[in-house]
Amino acid sequence: MQRQIRSWLTANYGLLLLGVLPAILLLGALLYFIAWAFAYSFTNLELVEITSVNWSWVGLDNYRRLLTRRAFLEALWTAVNFIFFSAIVGQPVLGFLLALALRGSRGRLRRGAL
Repeated sequence: MQRQIRSWLTANYGLLLLGVLPAILLLGALLYFIAWAFAYSFTNLELVEITSVNWSWVGLDNYRRLLTRRAFLEALWTAVNFIFFSAIVGQPVLGFLLALALRGSRGRLRRGAL
């Protein structure tokens, strides 16, 4: 059985590579645009006015201004709280309580057929 699978894979290697090619291209485009955005985050480039044409390198100044703004820090704290209480605590607890509630049931919910 293993030899049949291995021979099929080697015989159809080009077809398999052709099937994976769109995923590789999309992943490459995604990584390119992430790198592009990260590089431009170190500049003073804007969409309008003179800095849209004559931009310059500002280094970590953008990140320093971002991390010292109170509104950003409050939004970051809100996001961390939401993620912690909904995804890390909420879902497992609710899933466990639902499983516990359905543990002794003998109905359509137990079989999974709604």
